[in-house]
Amino acid sequence: MMNRFKNYWAAFQRQQHLYLFWQQRTLFYRDCASALEEKELLQDFIAGELFIATQALTANRARAKGLAYIQEVMQAGDLNLQQILTRSMPASDAVALSTLRFANNIPEALRELANNLDQQSQMNQMLKSALVSPMILLPVAYVFAYVLSSISIPEFSKAAPAEVWTPFNLLVKSSAELFQAYGVWLAFFTLVMGSWLLFWALPQLTHSWRYQLENAQGIKKIVYCCLVPVQPIFSLYRDIQATRMLGNLANLMQRGMLLQDAVDHLLQNAPAWMKKHLAMVNEHLQIAPGDYIGAFSHGILSRYLLARMSSMVRRDSGAQFDKILIILGTSGMTQAMDSVKKSAVQLNAVLLTFTFALIVFFYGGQNSIAFAIQEANSPASIMQKQLQKQTPIPPQKNQNSKLDSYAPFSPNNSQTAPFANHRFIGTFSLTAIDFV
Repeated sequence: MMNRFKNYWAAFQRQQHLYLFWQQRTLFYRDCASALEEKELLQDFIAGELFIATQALTANRARAKGLAYIQEVMQAGDLNLQQILTRSMPASDAVALSTLRFANNIPEALRELANNLDQQSQMNQMLKSALVSPMILLPVAYVFAYVLSSISIPEFSKAAPAEVWTPFNLLVKSSAELFQAYGVWLAFFTLVMGSWLLFWALPQLTHSWRYQLENAQGIKKIVYCCLVPVQPIFSLYRDIQATRMLGNLANLMQRGMLLQDAVDHLLQNAPAWMKKHLAMVNEHLQIAPGDYIGAFSHGILSRYLLARMSSMVRRDSGAQFDKILIILGTSGMTQAMDSVKKSAVQLNAVLLTFTFALIVFFYGGQNSIAFAIQEANSPASIMQKQLQKQTPIPPQKNQNSKLDSYAPFSPNNSQTAPFANHRFIGTFSLTAIDFV
């Protein structure tokens, strides 16, 4: 347990130290590719670029940190290019960098990696731009709801008579009390869960319900979006990672690897989520070696990519599957970018709906309580209450029978005393008279 904590802490420190360099690593990959094409030694390339990055006129502090770190890794042992870059770059590049060991043209492989990273950066930028307005409005909505629930609604509640508390107003009052008591903890929980989702759950979470969220379609997808607002994020992550996986498999198969061997190689450096998908692909290929469609139909590919793969395999009978993967890796990235736009719009709509619903609920509830209090304290309502207290309510009589209107004999009842000994006759006579 202690060793695992130390590893996490070391990875966190490395990320903080190299984060700005990682943001511009595509430029480094392309520069490194050009240097290797010109037959320049890697250590000479690193030393020359580090000298430029540390000069006063050409200083680049972030690049200097990254190059210095790479130089330290190179001096620590006799390592090849793939091992050096894997130890110096983020873990998300590890799978793609592992293909360099089998690459016939390393500069070309580095440029392909840089192009894929640029496309991912564009996707991230689209997603961030779609989330700007919800991220601004959510804190505003939270503060607004907290002020209403902790100040306004409790003040109205103190002066509210009993008849004000209709079911809706009582729901608003109870919700305000809960929000006042647990609102800070709710904000903290949301922040922690968001960080957990982005930094751990996406690459590591492997529960079965996640795969159901990723592959949901139609009405089921709408229901999942309402119940689990982060559903578009899971689908988005699946599309991006699946496209990268296809490109990596294509690179390995171009180097002469069989599909099953390429999958085994990617399994070594993949995160837990990708490992589970690749394990399902590998297991299927062991049972049915030539069934490519069945191998990739366990949830790693979207319906669009799986349909494209099925169509292309049908046309060439799977004879050139590496070329199919290359085409899918290219077209799949375009489709993934379209999916990013749709997912960003969906996520934006879900967050904005939640934000406005929170504001409308508390603001509308406050106005409903205030209006009910005003109506209850109006002069007409006060007079009506006083009359109801002073005027006794007469007993209910049955209007269908006239016999109920005649009081029975009582010694103190002078009107009915003459008919005391002839009750039936008297009653009959009165009834007959009334009838006539």
